[in-house]
Amino acid sequence: RSGRFSGHCAESLCVMGPSNICALLFAIRHLVNAEIAYDCSADFSTCYSCLQKHWSVGKRSWCCAHTGKGCVTTAPAVTTPPFDCNVDFTTCYTCLEKHWSLSKRAWCCQHAGKGCVTTAPITTSLPFDCAADYHPCARCLQAKWSIAKRAWCCQHAGRGCPPAGTSLPFDCNAGYTNCYQCLEKHWSVSKRAWCCAHGGKGCPTTVPATTTIPLLDCAAGFSNWQAGWSPAK
Repeated sequence: RSGRFSGHCAESLCVMGPSNICALLFAIRHLVNAEIAYDCSADFSTCYSCLQKHWSVGKRSWCCAHTGKGCVTTAPAVTTPPFDCNVDFTTCYTCLEKHWSLSKRAWCCQHAGKGCVTTAPITTSLPFDCAADYHPCARCLQAKWSIAKRAWCCQHAGRGCPPAGTSLPFDCNAGYTNCYQCLEKHWSVSKRAWCCAHGGKGCPTTVPATTTIPLLDCAAGFSNWQAGWSPAK
């Protein structure tokens, strides 16, 4: 049978002619391709680059058209941050100014909260440390603390105050004047500090600006003052 069929096919091809043969071969190819099927679940992965290694081009094309699998995908663009805000980071802003550029500090401050400008709190140093060498014994403090320190700490911290019934170290009425520059000559620093703290006397004051007026002799040329005196005189 196979011999007869082959011979019959050969005779038929000879009778059909070249144009008909081409048409027949195209139809046969179309039928063959239509019958090809792939198992699109076997070795499937959402990783397209992985499928390129395991699946043929024909399988990827067929599965993409019939099942939506194996289709070409475009990888999302990955944006690399311009700066690594963890490298050399420190909470010391003045240190970052030396190691980080201005652009990096600005970018990291906005996107990572690092490298932002910090304002150091303004601190005012106290003239005395009322906790250092403190002792509730007033006589002991008289030997360790100066009069100025005892006066200041008594006013601001309640320490170093003279006990009740104790004679005052200074008489703030003796030689007092509201001229601070005069007190600087007659009163010691300790007395001014103590009297300022306990009596409000001897405290530093700001001297108002004064305009020096030149001395003029108002008797000279008085008889002809209209013609002889200057406008200032």
